[in-house]
Amino acid sequence: LAPEGSLQKELYQMIRKRVEKNTVSDSIRQKEDIQQEWYYFVWERMSDASFVYRVTGEESLGRWIHNRIMELVSLPEDAWIGPWFRPRPSGELTGTLETAYIALAICEACLNAQELLSKEEWTAILKALSHKALVLLKRHVDRLYAGPHREKSNWYMVTNCAYGITAAVLEREEEVRHALDVLQITLGFFNKDSYGETLHYAEMASTYI
Repeated sequence: LAPEGSLQKELYQMIRKRVEKNTVSDSIRQKEDIQQEWYYFVWERMSDASFVYRVTGEESLGRWIHNRIMELVSLPEDAWIGPWFRPRPSGELTGTLETAYIALAICEACLNAQELLSKEEWTAILKALSHKALVLLKRHVDRLYAGPHREKSNWYMVTNCAYGITAAVLEREEEVRHALDVLQITLGFFNKDSYGETLHYAEMASTYI
């Protein structure tokens, strides 16, 4: 759609090639993904695929997106916490950065490809977002209000934005307002000269602000 030779065209072609490479197998993980947990590229791959699907409407890509959505919402609660090294204290589980990755991936795909889902599937997705994503992320976000001595990290902005966009998909106005309140705090976690990982978190979070 963009003019030939334009930066927009170049960007789209790059994303399109990336999607083709990352959707060869009917899985988030492709055969070359041997050194990285799937959590760390699930949001990027679902975002790319959803964008290209919205532009092209390709049936095969739609099937890939549909299968990934249903795969993710079917994950047990423990899988939403992330890899083995994330703490799993007795009692209530709390969301992590990986929880945010999963929630953002599902929300991105659902917002751009809802027509791929049956009524029953949509009900199951909303249930998973409500009972897993929203609950786990809220527990993590609310640590911000537990006092000045509680640990706070720069990826709170990512978990909070995942909390907020999940609440928006669920049409939960109170939780959306809560996320916006927390955003005013998390904005202070970023500096102009932040290191690369922090900038990556900022990029993720700013997509939904």
